[in-house]
Amino acid sequence: MLGAAQVAQRVGGMSPAKACLLLSLPMVVLFWIGLEGQGGFALGLQALVAPSFENVDELLLYYAWWPRLSIALLAGGGLGLAGAHAAGAA
Repeated sequence: MLGAAQVAQRVGGMSPAKACLLLSLPMVVLFWIGLEGQGGFALGLQALVAPSFENVDELLLYYAWWPRLSIALLAGGGLGLAGAHAAGAA
């Protein structure tokens, strides 16, 4: 069975870091598109730093959108580390 490093080398001779970067680009684009649909990046940052409890859009960003993004990033990082550890052990 091939590890992640061997698979990355076979697919276009790409290193694991380049493959991770290439796969991260669509996530950043989807992140930006999703945030623009919720009111824009400025409103998102304002909702993260100092939410206004009178504005429903800011509350949605603060209690639903930002926690989902942070958990997705933490889970993705954990899975990436586990995959890198498993590839190094093989």
